[in-house]
Amino acid sequence: MKILMTGNPKYGLAEKFALVCPETDFVSRTNSYDLCTKDGRGIIAQSSLDYDVFINSSALHQFNQSLVLETVWKKWKENKKQGHIIN
Repeated sequence: MKILMTGNPKYGLAEKFALVCPETDFVSRTNSYDLCTKDGRGIIAQSSLDYDVFINSSALHQFNQSLVLETVWKKWKENKKQGHIIN
């Protein structure tokens, strides 16, 4: 099962998750993904189509975590993607 998770794997919940599921791929500013821009959210949403599970756990300001969720959900719906989104 391929998992994509938002958040820095060296901090917080993402750090703990990386210990349990080390094969998880992470997206955050630490690897040049900006979840606070429309373009950044679009790139993540497109990338998420290659995964079975998307976990949205990054602590973002100004409602951006909800915007990441909305962008990914719309992309999955548009592509009839089967899988799990956890927010």
